[in-house]
Amino acid sequence: MADTTPTISAVLEITSDRAVLNMIRLGYQTDEFCKRVAMTLMKGWTESNSLWYIGDRLLIPRIATIRETLFKLAHDTLGHFGADKSYRSLHDTYYWPNMRKDREQAYILACQDCLRNKSRTTKPPRPLHPLPVPDQRGQSIAMDFVGPLPLDNNFDCLLTITDRLGADICIVPTKTDLTAEELAVVFFDNWYCENGLLTSIVCDHDKLFISHFWKALTKLTGVTLKMSSTYHPETDSTSEGSNKTVNQLLRYHV
Repeated sequence: MADTTPTISAVLEITSDRAVLNMIRLGYQTDEFCKRVAMTLMKGWTESNSLWYIGDRLLIPRIATIRETLFKLAHDTLGHFGADKSYRSLHDTYYWPNMRKDREQAYILACQDCLRNKSRTTKPPRPLHPLPVPDQRGQSIAMDFVGPLPLDNNFDCLLTITDRLGADICIVPTKTDLTAEELAVVFFDNWYCENGLLTSIVCDHDKLFISHFWKALTKLTGVTLKMSSTYHPETDSTSEGSNKTVNQLLRYHV
């Protein structure tokens, strides 16, 4: 005997919010970027049901809070992940100029939930300890190299020695393969003989400055060798400023 029980089927239908779509269509008429797209017929631009697409991505105009709503769906609803994951969730479907920049610098940085609940993933910065100001000219200098440069009279590098108080600068042609012993002689001939003994030298972590010979020389003369912080060239801003000036002069005159 056949089963005559009626069958009930459930149908799930997902549709777009018509009010949002109408707002997007209206935004095309007021958004400056969208106006340029329509006028220049940008490559990859198409239109379907009065909606504009760049490739397969729906063009979202700057109107009302539509972009912010999309950000909220991609960031807040998905679990407050970082900028890259949130951007990828929107990238394949939607488009507007500077979407990644808006995401990283405008929305995520201002997310109150992220600020309250996410822990720091990097070590907190330590207090700054600026270098003391020298008491007199010639008391403290900054040293650094500019190069390698095109070979000229067997020299392919410049040594800049700058007085940290008076900003007097001495520029000496040298070589990139200079040894620590040769550097000591260059420094002695070009600075010490003219300006006398100093109390401190500020320099980076160049192998010549941290060599055993250079350490022994500074210890014998009583000069303090102060190294700049790694990856923080602003520590030795005097040398960096001198190097910038020397590079500028070379670029204009060579």
